Order: sequence, then structure tokens, then C-alpha cells
Amino acid sequence: MTAGIGPRVPCLRLLAAGPFPVIEALGGVPAEPRPRQAELIDAMPGLNRDLPGRQLLLVLRTGRLMRVQPGARDSQLERRNDYGRHVKGGH
Repeated sequence: MTAGIGPRVPCLRLLAAGPFPVIEALGGVPAEPRPRQAELIDAMPGLNRDLPGRQLLLVLRTGRLMRVQPGARDSQLERRNDYGRHVKGGH
């Protein structure tokens, strides 16, 4: 099954992990307070814990939601740019 991808794929192992998963997409909510907005935002990270939540995550096409901490996006962009420099530099 992995022969089409490459023979070494099963041999890959995790070398390091950061404090945040890779950010695949960002969603936003209005800045103005709405009824039950805080409850909704607080409930989002726990959606993967039960069946109705997992069904909603399927609709949103994601496996997990998390609150993005200040600076997390900047950290991800910084790593992406470092990778781009590394690949373009040929190191």
C-alpha cells in the first residue's frame, strides 16, 4: 500500500513536537458579543469527545478545534518561512 508513496514511509518516526498542532485553517467569530457566544467558543475544543460533536467536526471537515493562543499563528508562519528558506537555500 505504501509502495506508491515510497518504501521508507513506514520507517518514519516523530523527531520533535511543538506545543501547538499545525494550524490548517482559521475560523472567526464576530468581535461584538452575541448571546451564548462565550459558551459556544468554550465548547468548541471539546467537540471531539462525543458523537454529536464529532458529526459537527465532519461537517466542518476537521478532526479537532482549538482556541488559538496569542502568537500561535505568528509562530506557525515563522516556521513555515524558515522551512521555505531551508528548501530554497538547498541546505
